[in-house]
Amino acid sequence: MRLQTTIPALTWRDWIWDPAVLLGLAAITGTWVWIARRFPPRQSQLWYGWVALGILTLTLLSPLDHGAEFSFTLHMAQHMLLMLVVAPLLALAAPAGLLGWLRRRLVVGPLIRGVWSPIPAFIVYHVALFAWHLPVLYDAAVRVEILHLVQHVTFVLGGLAFWEVIVAPEPRLVQATLGQRMALVLAANIAGWGLSFVLALSERPIYSAYVQRGLWGLSPVDDLRLGGAVMWVWGNVIYGAALLLLFFAWMRREGR
Repeated sequence: MRLQTTIPALTWRDWIWDPAVLLGLAAITGTWVWIARRFPPRQSQLWYGWVALGILTLTLLSPLDHGAEFSFTLHMAQHMLLMLVVAPLLALAAPAGLLGWLRRRLVVGPLIRGVWSPIPAFIVYHVALFAWHLPVLYDAAVRVEILHLVQHVTFVLGGLAFWEVIVAPEPRLVQATLGQRMALVLAANIAGWGLSFVLALSERPIYSAYVQRGLWGLSPVDDLRLGGAVMWVWGNVIYGAALLLLFFAWMRREGR
């Protein structure tokens, strides 16, 4: 349980060295090393993987994680990093050999094939996003460390399911054309607008976990609104970039 309710300031010395998080990051790094040896990725994929792991490490260990206990805005920034930066980078890093191997596994194969298609991936992604922003679940995650960890895991896995569909190298793998992928990204952006507008335009605090906490002198309502604005801006940037890249890919394909 987290007992501290106030924080006078946030400094670069406020790193989090949670043994469970460190163990998880070590396991993820070891898994990536095994994947890179067993299913050699392209050079660009190798870099995507290491950059994703670096950003994931900073997201979970840096002062950002400590500040997220006291500031909804910082917590929202953490969520955006997991779902809109780490997850798409991991999706880009996944070697095709690994994806094929997973699809053939007896246990996880049916799950991978079921989720790795447009509608299921979209649903999984947004269930993770919206469910964890329900006040009862969000407040519990702020106060209980294990739930906070579960929240982060579901954000990354939900994001990975969605972005694997968007960046799949061949349409037949996910039964989605480039045009359909653009529609999925646009729909995800609109859904994000809905949640961010609820937060940014709120007249009162939504999450009780932050009512008695604070950072930088922000009131709970101002902190909530700023967090909603962060979500709106970040979503527009990432989804907008994805739409442009998909559009250019579609234009190149049409040109050929």
